[in-house]
Amino acid sequence: KRGTPPASLPNIRAFLLTSDKEFQNRFDKMWKKNEIRFNDLQGIKDKLGTKQTIEFSKYSESRDLFKVLPQKMFDIRNGDSWNLANKWLGTKAAPVAFKIKETLSAMSINQNALMQKDGEASSLLLKSLLSIEYALFFVGILTTFGVGFLVSKSVKVALLSITDQMKLGMTEITNLAGEIDNSSQELSSSAEQQSSAIE
Repeated sequence: KRGTPPASLPNIRAFLLTSDKEFQNRFDKMWKKNEIRFNDLQGIKDKLGTKQTIEFSKYSESRDLFKVLPQKMFDIRNGDSWNLANKWLGTKAAPVAFKIKETLSAMSINQNALMQKDGEASSLLLKSLLSIEYALFFVGILTTFGVGFLVSKSVKVALLSITDQMKLGMTEITNLAGEIDNSSQELSSSAEQQSSAIE
């Protein structure tokens, strides 16, 4: 007579795992059988021995504690809060996580776009700087050649002027030397004449 509750427990476990109503119906059928048999025992408990009466009393107390539990378990399993963690995972955590994922994805796309834009701007700036450097390099070369040409031209003009002045000086010195030579010859001739006159 006490075999139906232990035999019905696998149905409770199966229902809690699957929420299949068939397991609940099987348990209810077995529990009804148990109630019929328990009532039969209640009717003949005055015929039980002392030890049997004590055991039946213990069984009755345990049965009273147990009989309210299956329905509570069924109600919880059928309700929304039977697995509150999974429910919150599906209804609260997952949507928030999805929004966070979308936000992070948008931030990543935005950051990549900014990085690409900054890269393009840096590339253009680098090209501009290289163009300016090349232009300055060529301007520097042209300026160096220009200044060198002007300096060499001015030096050449100065050297030609000095050379012309030296030529003029040499001509004057040559003329002066010729005059001195003529004067020397005149002095020598005059001295010879005076010497002849003295003699």
